[in-house]
Amino acid sequence: MTKKPGALSGNDTAEAVVQIANRSGLHGRPTTMFVKLASRFKSAIKVHCTGQGKEVDGKSALAVLSLGMEYGKKLCIRAKGDDAREAVAALGALVRDKFKED
Repeated sequence: MTKKPGALSGNDTAEAVVQIANRSGLHGRPTTMFVKLASRFKSAIKVHCTGQGKEVDGKSALAVLSLGMEYGKKLCIRAKGDDAREAVAALGALVRDKFKED
């Protein structure tokens, strides 16, 4: 069986929903911060805006930007793999910390 790039794999799974709290939303700089942090983890990371069906690779800046995450929207972060819990905790903290913008 072959896996698609970015497909969820491994045994551990984690998920969190966080609200975009920085006024400018998930634009270029915060997206870059998110993707760089996500890329440090071995787990596959998927994200989507709650209420929308589009789920994208959390390690792809263009994919994350395509979600159009504005102030107040809720971002669902899912990870699957050996370090899934750590990944979701770190990414959730980054979002809650407003990407160090406000």
